[in-house]
Amino acid sequence: MTTSTFSVNKSTVTISIDDMDAGLFTNFAITVSGTISDGDHAVWVNGKKATMHDDHTWSASGVPVNQGGTATLHVRAIANSDNGGNGTPPPENQALNNVTSADPSSDCCAVDQKQDVEVPAFIRVKDYLDGSLNSGTSFTDSGDVCTHSESLEQLSINVSWTKGDGGTENLTRTTTICKDNAPFDCTVSATLIWDADDVPSVSYSDCDGTSHDCGGTESCPFSHGPPEWYWEHCDVHVIEDQGDIHWDYSRYGQTRIELHTGGKSLSH
Repeated sequence: MTTSTFSVNKSTVTISIDDMDAGLFTNFAITVSGTISDGDHAVWVNGKKATMHDDHTWSASGVPVNQGGTATLHVRAIANSDNGGNGTPPPENQALNNVTSADPSSDCCAVDQKQDVEVPAFIRVKDYLDGSLNSGTSFTDSGDVCTHSESLEQLSINVSWTKGDGGTENLTRTTTICKDNAPFDCTVSATLIWDADDVPSVSYSDCDGTSHDCGGTESCPFSHGPPEWYWEHCDVHVIEDQGDIHWDYSRYGQTRIELHTGGKSLSH
């Protein structure tokens, strides 16, 4: 891997940042890595503390990217002699842009470096709001699941998601079957929550009311990957009869996209 090395004036410490594809900076957070000549330092990048390795390399994950035509990496090395490399915390809610970072400060022992990256033009999904799907079946006559020897289903899904913030999806499915010569409802519900990095967590309940958390080694019967949205505006309501089954289906979804033109932005 090719690296760019920078020497800092009035210090014998040098920091290198591994080369990165400019397209990565279209994300809200990235992983940054590099090297430092003096391992007795902690490295911070845009407010995220890097993991230091024995071979003087470092890596920082979840590094926030300032939005705009030019992304800036604010890399700061702080000697471990200053509060264990943590220095002095930045002001609360310190802005991240081309000029300021959320890195801690150090009056005695900081080595700074900035790297600007011109972000290419791109289009991305901004959010998917108030998405819903409701589907239900019933019989066209007065019969039930036992007289028809068929099951019925009611399904409801509601979802909202915003890039960089995360979102939620709630699902409820009720299946009506014939059990012991009488209609029996089995209702299963699930809640999926994405965090700001689109890492999902899922909780659900069986039709007997038992609750589960799709964590650890427990298998999960529901899809729980990162969100995958269609680019759409959908507003559909369909009602039809299929034999002795009456079907009522409605769906709404709205994806909003945003265009970033790229190129240079703020100067410093």
